[in-house]
Amino acid sequence: MRLRKTYETANVLSVFVGGLLFLFALGAFNLPGYFFLLLTFVYLLLESRSVSFGMREIPLVLFSVSYFIAYTYYYDFEVKSLIVYLWGPWAAYLFGKYYVLHSGGERALRRLLTMIACGFFAHGVLNLIAYLRSGYYAQYAYQRLSVDFWRQDIVSVISTCLLLTFALSWAISSLFSACSIQKKLLCFAVLAVGTAEAAFFAHRSMILMIAILLVVRFVQWVKDAKVTSAKKAALICVLFLAAVLFSLAVYLNVHNIRTNLLSLKIVRRFISDERTSRLRAWVSFFTSGDWFLHPFGGQKMTSAVGGKWMHNLWLDIYNKAGAFPFWMFVIFTVTSLACVKRAVACLRARENAILADAVAYVVAGVMLICTLEPVIDANPYFFLAFLMILGGAAGAEALYKEQGAI
Repeated sequence: MRLRKTYETANVLSVFVGGLLFLFALGAFNLPGYFFLLLTFVYLLLESRSVSFGMREIPLVLFSVSYFIAYTYYYDFEVKSLIVYLWGPWAAYLFGKYYVLHSGGERALRRLLTMIACGFFAHGVLNLIAYLRSGYYAQYAYQRLSVDFWRQDIVSVISTCLLLTFALSWAISSLFSACSIQKKLLCFAVLAVGTAEAAFFAHRSMILMIAILLVVRFVQWVKDAKVTSAKKAALICVLFLAAVLFSLAVYLNVHNIRTNLLSLKIVRRFISDERTSRLRAWVSFFTSGDWFLHPFGGQKMTSAVGGKWMHNLWLDIYNKAGAFPFWMFVIFTVTSLACVKRAVACLRARENAILADAVAYVVAGVMLICTLEPVIDANPYFFLAFLMILGGAAGAEALYKEQGAI
């Protein structure tokens, strides 16, 4: 009887946590911060006897505290900053870690990825629908705007396209995996919708991420000894033929295809001769000496580029809050990536290559976006979701250590 009651309690908690996680990822009713706070507070409270801070969590806690202090000093106190900066980073990480460690291991890790990817992707698609139905669509020809579905108000294009990252990265990892044809078709549909939305909003970073991950995944598939040479040759021939036919159609401007392509906003942004603001910001950061002159941040390092952001997660942390939170997060990033590598290796050793690829590609996709975008400013909840996934990988690693697999 006691075992049955424990099992039922665990099931109820799993449904409760999964529901809150999805609502947080969906940004439901424009209350993602409150769903996040309820989710992490309740779960960590229930797990309080087993939750502990290890060496890997200390830099993250120090980052949270120092970033919150700097943010409050420079930009005034806000209740939201308590949730997002002081509580959010370490709470998100610990939630992901102990959720996987105590709620089903690999199944919990897959559930964590699923809820985050589905919720954020749905929110991104809803934002596109809201924009198309709004009066702001009339400005599409000359301005890049997006509309949040829940607020029915303008949000940045970056903020909306970030929402697609988790699902697109996962879809790319599964296209060349051993999953069923139905799942591959679903992944192809997700990839098609996400790519079309990123192109519609002319978000170059997302298109670059998709292209890089697709090339890497295809190369891995070609090098996979388990895949027959006939399959490899067939797909390479099909792709080569498609590329030749497409190039020929563009060159000959069949049905005005070249004219229509050149008229797309995303194509015009890629072929522009102007140096990107990102390159100017990064070069300025390292050559101007601003990093040495402003070790306490204060957003004083973007004067050379005329903007507010460095368009890089780590440099934006330095720009806004200074050297200390920057180095704390760099240390945390390095140790977390090492943890992800070990967890993925263990998943492969346990013949769970599909989940291993999913974790690896989601982390890789987010890292690429973090390299190119002001993530904390653009969408802090995207940042917290990523920390949940890193925590989930840490939970898987801890579980494998307990089992003697590492």
